[in-house]
Amino acid sequence: QRAELLQELTMQIEEAIPYQGARHEPLDSLTFRGKMPQMWRVELIAPSSWRTTRLQAKVYDVEHPERPAAFLQVPIQIEVPVYKVNQTLTASMKLEEGSVDVSYASIYEVPHDAVTSPDQMASKVVKRQVNQGTILRQSMLDDPTIFERGDVVKIRIRRGNVELVDTGMALETGKLNQSARVQSTSTEAVLKGLVSEDGIVY
Repeated sequence: QRAELLQELTMQIEEAIPYQGARHEPLDSLTFRGKMPQMWRVELIAPSSWRTTRLQAKVYDVEHPERPAAFLQVPIQIEVPVYKVNQTLTASMKLEEGSVDVSYASIYEVPHDAVTSPDQMASKVVKRQVNQGTILRQSMLDDPTIFERGDVVKIRIRRGNVELVDTGMALETGKLNQSARVQSTSTEAVLKGLVSEDGIVY
């Protein structure tokens, strides 16, 4: 039963850890309090913070699930992937796959907003200079600027399967995947849409 408990708990932990690519040492010990039922179900207690060295779980009797029959605690060491800049990046430089190296570090050693997955840095630029060897943090990144206030912008107006193309003047700076206002050249209407790589989608 001990091995089955640890196996089931491992599956729940791996599903619950909120860091893509995180890993941990195999669970091999536990502290048990209560009576182990013959037919049981284990339920991980979500920690208030994953910066922890111990996790807890409840064990329920399947035939009497009204309250936990027992509690258990397991020691754990969690490591998360971190991305280090392998060259100095200047402000507004786009992050490329070859400009960072990935390694693993204890969750205690990484900043709380460290970039831990490629998705978090996809299509991003650095806000200011980042020196070689620095661990990337989400606060260092920004969406790239596609157009500035006063620029002529392509407007794509989508209605179902129909797409109309217009031009307009940007009323504010437009950053990729963020909303921005433009004024249509043909109708003078002010439109607010989502900034894309070639203009704005309304």
